[in-house]
Amino acid sequence: MSKNPAFGLGALPPNDPLALLLTPPSEETLRRLRSHYNNFFDQPEGIIGSGLRRHASRIHLPQTTHWLNYKFDVYRHDGNWNAVSGLYVFAGTQLDSQGIRRWYAYYIGKTQNFADYLPTHRKWPAAVRLGATHVHIMVIWGEETRKSIERELIRAYQPPLNIALK
Repeated sequence: MSKNPAFGLGALPPNDPLALLLTPPSEETLRRLRSHYNNFFDQPEGIIGSGLRRHASRIHLPQTTHWLNYKFDVYRHDGNWNAVSGLYVFAGTQLDSQGIRRWYAYYIGKTQNFADYLPTHRKWPAAVRLGATHVHIMVIWGEETRKSIERELIRAYQPPLNIALK
């Protein structure tokens, strides 16, 4: 797994299902993952963006996803965030019109410091009530670049909790 400066030392929290994939999955691990993800593994290829697919006995969960042409790392909200700047998306999965499970953005924002802002973000509880399960982050140092990409993403995805920039 690549290290991301926004989240701890690049490690997932030990209780995150994505962390289970650092070793080959046992039958017990597969059972727990299936239970956690409500048997999404039986869905057609293309579940959760382009990442959640079953290939033979190996299961691949997304550690990254794309919003427009921007690559974001996928993390759970709880964890040790680092003091770096960037964009974030509070996201969960939903079935699209073709029955494929994909990421859905509930809130898109920017911050100068993930460590100060994300753990107690005022929109996270509302996003969870709507279905958010993960935070997608992209480290971006420049304020103008963050503003520009944030506006572009909000206009493209129209997250329900982003009211001001729609």
